[in-house]
Amino acid sequence: MADALLCSIPGLSSSQRSALKKGGLVTVSDVLLLPVTDVSQRCRLAPQAVQEIVDSVARALGRAPRLLRDVVGDGGEVITTGDASLDAILGGGIRVGMIWELVGEGASGKTQLALQLSLLVQLPVTQGGLDGSACYLTTSTSLPTPRLLQLLHSHPMLAGSRCNLDKIQTSATKSVSSLLYALSEMLPTSIDSAKARATPLKLLVIDSLADLLLEDTKTSTATLAERSRNLSAIAAQLHALAATHQLAVVVTNRVTDVWERRPDADAGLPGELIYAHQARIFGRAEDGSSKSAALGLVWANQVNARVMLARTQGRSRGRALPAEDSHDRKRLRAEGGGVAAVRTDDILLP
Repeated sequence: MADALLCSIPGLSSSQRSALKKGGLVTVSDVLLLPVTDVSQRCRLAPQAVQEIVDSVARALGRAPRLLRDVVGDGGEVITTGDASLDAILGGGIRVGMIWELVGEGASGKTQLALQLSLLVQLPVTQGGLDGSACYLTTSTSLPTPRLLQLLHSHPMLAGSRCNLDKIQTSATKSVSSLLYALSEMLPTSIDSAKARATPLKLLVIDSLADLLLEDTKTSTATLAERSRNLSAIAAQLHALAATHQLAVVVTNRVTDVWERRPDADAGLPGELIYAHQARIFGRAEDGSSKSAALGLVWANQVNARVMLARTQGRSRGRALPAEDSHDRKRLRAEGGGVAAVRTDDILLP
């Protein structure tokens, strides 16, 4: 439906259709995957008028949120993670057309898994890859090629394969503007070039988004608003790339400390599922570490699947779901919430 023509969408007035046409917006994805400010400038409409158009298109295409297990039933391309247990949890591996987030503390394996995927995507389809290439964008460091070479020579799935570092493009994007430029200008060119070489670009990694956006500056209303705008713009570009070119987008994120609050601090209305309870479900791993995924609700709403990694340090990898947490999840589903999770082997998948 993302490629459906706007002229086929009911509920749009003739003036709205005319403004969209003048702005060069023809398909549903043109409207839904661009920031409201961009549509406003291109169509010369007020932001509120653009939001009304977006709402009309969303209503026309509206459908209930889907669980990953239901998406898996539709088939599609996947990249093996290199671990059979993790692949089973994720419905086969890292699926294209989605934004995946790897979040956890330092040394929990986020970068290791991202590097591994950039090699495994090169494998033939029969071996769990996509016969493709990867683009690895770094925000604070350069690509750790020594670790890639270690993986290439030590991982059982890669030993003796034709995978190599030549099929991993890399670029340092150390500012929001450079990242947006890479996503809007550099990536489309790289995708065309990879197709010409018969090694389609199938994986995009950003390591790490939090390092780019959580600068050591004083937090204020203005900086929070700016961060939200930047996150929305980046997410719009990522969704467009994932949907249009069928890429798997993998973004690493870090965690922040969670300060315990009094039970009555966020009482809410009777029976109401307040934000603090929801955040514990989609942003935290209940391992006693009191850590939550960084970048907040704006980014959490953009991610298709979140995988939380934790250092077990010899502890049992399986963790039982606390009774009250299970109750909250059941309430979310009963009330039509769009968050679902599987907690197995230190993995949280919303």
